[in-house]
Amino acid sequence: MINQAKEKRGQEAFHTPVLDDKKKGVSKKSLCTLGFWDKSKPVRLHQFQARIQDEFQLYAAFGLAIIMAQVISAA
Repeated sequence: MINQAKEKRGQEAFHTPVLDDKKKGVSKKSLCTLGFWDKSKPVRLHQFQARIQDEFQLYAAFGLAIIMAQVISAA
């Protein structure tokens, strides 16, 4: 019984700061403090930097997008 009370106080001591730290748009029930866009920002930035440094891939992706746009618009 005493252990359960200590455990409950420990959980409350953890949940209170987590709820205070939550960003806008994150569910109150979620244990995460960041939303999807905030969590994926470093990955998106890394991918953008990698694409900018590789000129062939940049031009290939741009050319492929133009070709796909023409094919889709012709249908």
